[in-house]
Amino acid sequence: MVESVADGIAITVGTTRSFVDKAFLNIHGLKDGSEVIGLPVDQFILPEYRKLARSRILAREHSDPVKTIVEYEIKRPDGEIRSIQASVGTIRFQGEWQCFGI
Repeated sequence: MVESVADGIAITVGTTRSFVDKAFLNIHGLKDGSEVIGLPVDQFILPEYRKLARSRILAREHSDPVKTIVEYEIKRPDGEIRSIQASVGTIRFQGEWQCFGI
């Protein structure tokens, strides 16, 4: 079901990506999940947004109040800059807190 939606979906454990769907790969200009799975969540985020992205993810894991809609810019491997708006939340899966973004 996840692979059939048009929206990019990503799951992050701590500050490391653990899942992305095909739409996420397309948005970020990637061909395969291996280009992002296991890597830092802010790998493609422009430097001026990185600290905020990491702090929001860690705050969610501690149930701290954080905005659910976030906006930031990414740089794709081809050099294109894209503005991203994501709805972000937290789920408990397999005993771990995980952040998801759509």
